[in-house]
Amino acid sequence: TDARKCVSINSAWPKAYFRLGQALRGLQRWEEAIDAFKEGRFRDPANKDWQKEIEKTQEEWDKLEAILSEQRKSKREADMTAELNEATYVAEREAMSVVAQQALAAGK
Repeated sequence: TDARKCVSINSAWPKAYFRLGQALRGLQRWEEAIDAFKEGRFRDPANKDWQKEIEKTQEEWDKLEAILSEQRKSKREADMTAELNEATYVAEREAMSVVAQQALAAGK
């Protein structure tokens, strides 16, 4: 990416790490984005915006993880419901078969 090229050209330039962090955050490569912002903070410790970018990235990451976790939970619940419905259907069919056999045996 252009941001990585900036870092490779001048690794001492803090703004290159800012651009790299933004690009990585946009790609949802959270850890790498945070690492880029931390590197920028190391090179430009007087700039308090680095911490804001780190926190913003962590918040976006946490938010996405919460959404994904909820989606996984909903899918598990849907899968369990489907399995329960299938088991209920099978049990009902088996019970109807037993009742029919008993009725036939009793001559009804």
